[in-house]
Amino acid sequence: MDQLRDLAVGVGVVVGSAFAVWLWLKRTTGAQRAGFAANGVGLDGSAADTIFDTTEEGALDVAAIRWNSKLASDNLNYKAKLSDMNAGIAKASAIPAFLSPVIGGLAQMSSSFS
Repeated sequence: MDQLRDLAVGVGVVVGSAFAVWLWLKRTTGAQRAGFAANGVGLDGSAADTIFDTTEEGALDVAAIRWNSKLASDNLNYKAKLSDMNAGIAKASAIPAFLSPVIGGLAQMSSSFS
C-alpha cells in the first residue's frame, strides 16, 4: 500500500494520463484483493505477489507516461528554438532582398546616362 501512496504523490507531475493510470491501478488492486478474499485466499504468498506485480507494472506505466510527456515537451521546445532561428534569418535577409532590386534598378538607370 505504501507503493500506491508513493505513486499518488508522484502523479502530480503528469496529471492527465498518469492520474488515470493510477486510478485504474487502485481499482485493479482493490478488485484483486476483493477477489482473493471472496475465494478465501489469504493475502500472503502468491496473492500478495500478484498485487505487488500489478503495482509495479502500474508504476512503470506512470513512468513511461512521464517520460513520453517530457520527450514531447522537449521536442516542442526544440521546434520553438528552430522557429525563432528561422525568423531571425528571415528578418536578416529581408533588407538585402529589398535592396537588391533597388540597387539593380539604379545600376541600369546609371548605365543609361553614360
